Amino acid sequence: MKALATLIRLHRQRLDEARTRLASLERERDTLTDYAAALAEEIAAEAAIAAGSLETLGVYAAYRARAAAAEAHLGEEIAAVEAAIVDAHAGVAEAFRRLKTYEITAERRREAARRAEAAATQRTLDEVGRAIHRKATR
Repeated sequence: MKALATLIRLHRQRLDEARTRLASLERERDTLTDYAAALAEEIAAEAAIAAGSLETLGVYAAYRARAAAAEAHLGEEIAAVEAAIVDAHAGVAEAFRRLKTYEITAERRREAARRAEAAATQRTLDEVGRAIHRKATR
């Protein structure tokens, strides 16, 4: 039973690590999404400024090219993080499944031990009852 408790503790730790990694990836995705939203707002603001003046249109074209590259890069990073999140979800599910397997096994062993103890106690009580009955009938 001690080895099983060690396995349970080990798999709880692995589950916690998998959940921590998943949470970290989700925070990273949220940060990247916030950056993408901020970039979109910045592009809209720059477009509004550029629309007001012919002199800024040339500068805006260069800015828009760099901003488009930045948007594409952020999109790639977000996609990569989302793929990692899918893998991390699978890792959490697998770690949880393994932990549950060991926990169920431990519970079944505890229940079997409890039943064996109850049966032994009942046998002892039955023997005491039989002894009392034999004494009473003599």
